[in-house]
Amino acid sequence: MELCDPVYVEEQDLEFLTMEKVILFQLQQLVHSSSPFSRAFCGIVETIRYLSSRAHRLSERWGNIPVVLTGDFNSTPQSAIYKFLSSSKLNIMSYNRKELSGQRNCRPAQVFGIEREIESPFRLVDRIMDFCWNIEDVRTATGSADNQVVEHPLKLTSSYATLRGSKETRGTNGEPLATSYHSKFLGTVDYIWYSQGLEPTRLLDTLPMDVLRKTKGLPYKKLGSDHLALVTEFVFTEAEEDNSDNEAATLSSPAVSSSLASESKDDTSLP
Repeated sequence: MELCDPVYVEEQDLEFLTMEKVILFQLQQLVHSSSPFSRAFCGIVETIRYLSSRAHRLSERWGNIPVVLTGDFNSTPQSAIYKFLSSSKLNIMSYNRKELSGQRNCRPAQVFGIEREIESPFRLVDRIMDFCWNIEDVRTATGSADNQVVEHPLKLTSSYATLRGSKETRGTNGEPLATSYHSKFLGTVDYIWYSQGLEPTRLLDTLPMDVLRKTKGLPYKKLGSDHLALVTEFVFTEAEEDNSDNEAATLSSPAVSSSLASESKDDTSLP
């Protein structure tokens, strides 16, 4: 796991005139091949729990300023980990401990319909057994061997799920169809999450699946990473307790932009 220190942003530092502030965390969650698979993804839950708690404490210390949490979470929009981020609460016993990331059917051949998973009776038995959590995995995910429900204190919303896009680039829940593509994976694992006090106004959309398929995997020419860039522009909003109308703060320039992966300055269209 790589975890960047929180960034305390003042707009004046970004050559703006106002003094709005935001806490920005960027997460790069690495799953090491040497780690047991289930424990690695339990570790992602642990990281989110720790990181969100730390961000919440800093936000309260600095006057309840907004939080932006970005990064590669190694988890799809259909995953238990995504549900944990979006709902702030998760009963881990309701999920297969080896499939918390939702990546089971994300090989490119499966996504493109070339290959289908064939279930054997032995594999079905294994999957049933995978619902049996051991004490160490429970402790890793929740912080206590006696606790089956994990929670975090932030009310987070995904900017891409908020600002809907084309069906050529977005899934049914609004998230991109894919933010990463390589020989073993095709799907979405990158997000920009934000808390109350911010409102997304526009964003950089991802590539359509048919265009992405032509690359046969990333990196590709002008795309220097196996992840696509995500960028969101936010405006600061008035706190509800201070202004019942909750009007957006008037800003002549973008409040905050956050990018993931390796953002290219060049046009990312393919020849």
